[in-house]
Amino acid sequence: MSYIDSCAIPTVYCGTKKSLPPRIPNQEYYYTRNGTGYECMKKGIGIGMYSVKNKDISPTSLRKIKFVGDVYNQNFKDIGITSIIELMDYDTNSKILEDILTKVFTKKNGQVDIKAYNSTLMFLYKANVKNLPSCKRLG
Repeated sequence: MSYIDSCAIPTVYCGTKKSLPPRIPNQEYYYTRNGTGYECMKKGIGIGMYSVKNKDISPTSLRKIKFVGDVYNQNFKDIGITSIIELMDYDTNSKILEDILTKVFTKKNGQVDIKAYNSTLMFLYKANVKNLPSCKRLG
């Protein structure tokens, strides 16, 4: 199993087929079930909003990473990381990176946003950053 497969994010399928498409190796997500009409509508609206917001974002903004929005972007800034380049150049010790990402992606209820955490690790992996921590298990 590749690093991306271990970090893949489960999602609902919103296609026209009754059965789920097979899992594709090295894809950042995989389908767990057919989505309801409401879930698929939310997903479509979310993609549209992301597309509109994404037009005005700097190419080096941390918000270019999937699931990193304004709050997590500010959390990165609070610890001194202001761009994708700074994140990629940060200390390559996997324990330090794990601690930083855990701190950045901890929500108000004390739970770590695993989707944002894993998505960031996948981004760093694709950018050839070495010594990455393991992804967190979803579910």
